[in-house]
Amino acid sequence: MSSVAPLVQYPIPCPECNFYTSNPASVLLQSKTFECRRCQHQQALNDKQLATLKRTVSHLQNCGLYQTATTDHADAESSESFA
Repeated sequence: MSSVAPLVQYPIPCPECNFYTSNPASVLLQSKTFECRRCQHQQALNDKQLATLKRTVSHLQNCGLYQTATTDHADAESSESFA
């Protein structure tokens, strides 16, 4: 699984009440279902939603900004240990 997926809160519209709820992408990829926070309706992700979620996570994983931030964070931690 992607290292970005647990960090991404992915918004999904509820088909019952049209309220947007969000869940971690890693949870959605594993369970393929979500529960609306407003009406508690449980819904399975359809094929289009699942494909879009996978594409978004893949794009974020390959994004240079994420890789730069991870590298910068690791560099900062290593320089702090020497200070």
